[in-house]
Amino acid sequence: MVGNEELKALIRRAEARGAIVDIGYDHQAATEGRQVIDTVAIVGLKGCGPHPMSAIGAAERLRGLLAGIDFEPYTQEQLAARVDEIAAGWTYDEAALRQAMCVEAMPKRLRDTCRRYMTGQAESLDHINLSEVAMVIRAPRAISFNTGRQYTAEGQKIEAKLVDVEVCTLFGVDLYVVDFNDTSRQITGRVKIEQFTQAAVMAAYDAGNYKSI
Repeated sequence: MVGNEELKALIRRAEARGAIVDIGYDHQAATEGRQVIDTVAIVGLKGCGPHPMSAIGAAERLRGLLAGIDFEPYTQEQLAARVDEIAAGWTYDEAALRQAMCVEAMPKRLRDTCRRYMTGQAESLDHINLSEVAMVIRAPRAISFNTGRQYTAEGQKIEAKLVDVEVCTLFGVDLYVVDFNDTSRQITGRVKIEQFTQAAVMAAYDAGNYKSI
């Protein structure tokens, strides 16, 4: 068996090695509002053919191919600073771009920007996109806040954690998948929002646009 999160992490690592990955999702799960990987096709990575593999088969293949080729990572701030330098045109650092592509919350369009830099195909506005890559690297993966609403004597305390980034194929935008815990009201849920901010979390929560977890 393979979990969706483990497979996504393996796919990010493959993309960081220059692979182009085409993901097929389970149709039944999609009708239920879930994104479950069903098939994976990989090109540009030695040892992988272009034909779709099952999720389990892809995970086994990638585990073997990627074993022992990871890089020594920068710290979070070192990586963000290095990407800023690349965006400004001061330097080029393929290891930093590869590591940036593996950041869990990095949207696909920004991973594609890193790939274009590595292959010498950077577009005119990609330096701006790289600045956004650095912002994503620096962004917190979890936030806690108090809305001040008087559900308890201490207000309304909420914790939110970024767990994934999905591509909305209908509108072509990145959606941040966020789990929240309203500790004051004992409500937990999952929202999909365009920005990982307190305002966006609360807008979805207040509108009832969340799935209980």
